[in-house]
Amino acid sequence: MRKIIITIFALFMSLSSLTQAKDITLIINGKPGGTFFQRINLYADGLEARGWEINTVTANYNGAIKIFNESKTPVAMVWTDQMSSVYPISATNDNFVLIEYQGPLYLCNITGKQEGKVGIPKMYPKAPINKLGRFTFVPYKNTGAVLNAVVAGEIDFAYMNQSKASKVEKMGYKCDALQGLEQNGIVFARNVDLESFRQELLQVLQTQGFVDFHTKARFITGTRSDREGELDIVQSSTEKWKQ
Repeated sequence: MRKIIITIFALFMSLSSLTQAKDITLIINGKPGGTFFQRINLYADGLEARGWEINTVTANYNGAIKIFNESKTPVAMVWTDQMSSVYPISATNDNFVLIEYQGPLYLCNITGKQEGKVGIPKMYPKAPINKLGRFTFVPYKNTGAVLNAVVAGEIDFAYMNQSKASKVEKMGYKCDALQGLEQNGIVFARNVDLESFRQELLQVLQTQGFVDFHTKARFITGTRSDREGELDIVQSSTEKWKQ
């Protein structure tokens, strides 16, 4: 009888280990060399080092959302909260894993004027700038296009995220952080235990590759809370981006 019990127990443990297999698809939803691309590849490297079997699929933002929502197996992707103001996905208790970093937004003065034309990515809210004075907004597709406008001399001010503002400062211009609005780099996942996966990613975020990446981009990473607390932060921030 004992042998039968041991055999049944061993079979149960074997089946249990299969259901907990570390196998996940990571969606690459950014252009090569971009922030999203670098982030997801750092997660892939870190998870692989921790014993995960990593599959990857590449898609544009809308395609990535479709793949993510329709996946029947473990899947994850990186995101930023401001993008939920224009794309059909938002942080919920069923998909949110963690805040990877936070970054202020900046207004960079290009010509030294007190007022003038502000290059603004289409998804960025105007309210934080309107509080500062009288400005004319010139919309651009994204922050990369605003950076190009700086180089071309098309604008007096550039409304930038953290990474692009650092590039503008290297060009010799002054950038000031805006108050009351930030960008949160986040991770979504489905078909996994979100809390357990969060603990895995927290370990990956301590790897040297991620530390170097965040330091170079000057992202803020020391504001860790629990999953529910971070979800509240992201949902509140997303509402500001939608205004």
